[in-house]
Amino acid sequence: MNYYENERIDGQKVLRLSKMKARKLFDEGRIIFIIPSKCRLDNMWVRPMRIQKSEEVSFDTLVNSAIFYNCCSELGYYLRYYVLEA
Repeated sequence: MNYYENERIDGQKVLRLSKMKARKLFDEGRIIFIIPSKCRLDNMWVRPMRIQKSEEVSFDTLVNSAIFYNCCSELGYYLRYYVLEA
C-alpha cells in the first residue's frame, strides 16, 4: 500500500491500493473508493465512488461497470483504488 500524505476523502486520510489488495480488502468487507486515474480526489465534478461487498455483485462486476461508464480519454482509462486509513 502506498501512502500519499495529501490524499484525503472528506477530510480523512486514505491509502492508495493496488487492484489485488483492493479486491482482498473488498472481500473482507472493507469499504473501497474508486476513481478514474486522471481525476483528483478533491475534484468537484467527479467524486470517488464507494463500493462495498454485497451478495448480489462481485468486485470484478463493480469494477468493470465503473470502467465502462466512467473511464475515457479525459478522465483516464483505468481506476485508482483507495481505502480509509484505519
